[in-house]
Amino acid sequence: MTLDLKNFYLNTPMDRYEYMGIPITIIPDSIIAHYNLTSLVVQDHVMIKIMKGIYGLPQAGILAKRLLDERLLKGDYIPAPHRPGLYQHRSKPIQFPFGSMISV
Repeated sequence: MTLDLKNFYLNTPMDRYEYMGIPITIIPDSIIAHYNLTSLVVQDHVMIKIMKGIYGLPQAGILAKRLLDERLLKGDYIPAPHRPGLYQHRSKPIQFPFGSMISV
């Protein structure tokens, strides 16, 4: 069995929201009209609030790591004490690596 967690960090809830401005000039007119984005424009940028993990967000990896640990703990999986990225079951002989996340 295989499992791909490379995009696990997408949509991970954030402890603290971030804000970003997108230049209005790169957004198609049809999108601006459909979503009434003109009311969100500040200094030629559409201001948005980021509430969940997205590509390029520096803290997305560590937030996802914490969420993964929390969910795996419910299934009796724990991080191996001396091998960052390695998870093991508490009572069964099951181990698997997850090396793309930052270990804390």
